[in-house]
Amino acid sequence: MEQGKRIDGIIRWVEQRVDRNGYVVNGLSWLFLAALWSERFQWRAAGRVTQLFSGYPAGLYGARCNEYANGMMDPNPVEASTLTQLRQAATEAAQHAYAPYSSFRVGAALLLDNGTIVSGCNVENASFGLTICAERSAMVQAVARFGPKIRVRALVVTNLNHAASSPCGACRQFLAEFAAADTPVFFPNVAGETMQSIGALLPFGFSSDSL
Repeated sequence: MEQGKRIDGIIRWVEQRVDRNGYVVNGLSWLFLAALWSERFQWRAAGRVTQLFSGYPAGLYGARCNEYANGMMDPNPVEASTLTQLRQAATEAAQHAYAPYSSFRVGAALLLDNGTIVSGCNVENASFGLTICAERSAMVQAVARFGPKIRVRALVVTNLNHAASSPCGACRQFLAEFAAADTPVFFPNVAGETMQSIGALLPFGFSSDSL
């Protein structure tokens, strides 16, 4: 009985953190969902949580919860060898960062839909507002090299300061112009590298449909 009440409480906690488009507002919710799907809890929780998320467009990594429950969600849609190359390219780019004011050197590497890896670094400016982030630096280079129809398959962000650095709001909007909502983005947080989709990072992005 007590265990059932606790599970009900967890489900309500998750429900309160899902917005009207079905996005999990707090990624920690997924830690609770993982616990709910253990053998011990599946009998009680599976039906309610699947009902809650079924048909919604996203969640962590842009995957629906029912896909997660049935083992269909790929927790890492990028091959390990390719991800290693992306990390190396991002780190090498960070070494070229121009950051005399913040000393925060960031690198980003894009995997494009043609298989090419393109990297960029942050370039600061004395006016501060004209500083360009590594993510946008890489994206601009990709368009300059391959044209306006190029699209992003994955993105890795890193920095040489061993600090958390998710893409800023401007970069999220900029990348969304050239990437699908389920495009994975890898970046460092306080606990190490994490991954989220563009759609999860920018749930209410501005697009051509908004015009």
